[in-house]
Amino acid sequence: MASVTLTPYFGHGPFFPVKGFESAECHQYWWVNLLYLNNFIKTGTGCTLVSWYLANDMQFHWVAPLALIPFVLNRRKIAISVVLLFVLVTILSTAGIVLHYPGMENGFLSRSLMNSSLTMENTFFDRIYIKPWCRIAPYALGLLTGFGVINVGRTYRINIYIKIIGSCGAFLLVIICMFTLYIDAITTAGSYIIILHYILIV
Repeated sequence: MASVTLTPYFGHGPFFPVKGFESAECHQYWWVNLLYLNNFIKTGTGCTLVSWYLANDMQFHWVAPLALIPFVLNRRKIAISVVLLFVLVTILSTAGIVLHYPGMENGFLSRSLMNSSLTMENTFFDRIYIKPWCRIAPYALGLLTGFGVINVGRTYRINIYIKIIGSCGAFLLVIICMFTLYIDAITTAGSYIIILHYILIV
């Protein structure tokens, strides 16, 4: 609401937008952001497009009690199962969408984005990038980490060899995530590697 009403007064000049930075539809659909639904409604033309992640975060908070309440009630197995279910949802939904829409595995370079005849609803941004079911896995792993810290306490010390192995494993995952972006460097069959890449980082 503030962005709609105040941005017209942020500047002036021949190239400054008279009605501010927001789109015309923002004046009509400002309530979408207020309800944290802007990653579902008017995703490409709504208010403050970068605020889609605020909607994701709020939606994660809405479902977090499904894991937090069992944990507080000492139903640890149920809590961990719910968290792992969140991770599974991300893996299956992302893989399913990528396999269903040809070229979607290439992300923002996908044919969906390059084909101007397709609507915003068919792009990688709208189908995968901003959807909560494709992004909840990192949040779920954060919950799982919190559960672990509470269970073992902050004084827990990890063996030096485990630290080294873990660091090497993390470095390897970073390399995989970086270099699977270079589509031309892999074979056509390597599209499944790209799917793995998006499952890991989205």
